[in-house]
Amino acid sequence: MAPSGTPADVVAKIGTDVQRVLTDPAFKDKFLVPNRYEPLPGSPAEFAAFMQADTRKWAKVIKDTNVKVVD
Repeated sequence: MAPSGTPADVVAKIGTDVQRVLTDPAFKDKFLVPNRYEPLPGSPAEFAAFMQADTRKWAKVIKDTNVKVVD
């Protein structure tokens, strides 16, 4: 994630670097596996599409079940 208006080349560079780290076997074994994290591979555009779909899904669940925030 990056602030709105972040230049596309910066987003692409960050995306490439993040994917490199997430696929590094040592990082996976030391951090991802023990914490049960499942990385989402793909481009920044694919991640944005995933986030939009996930937001729509959970908004529907909240609306359909009439979930309310209680203090």
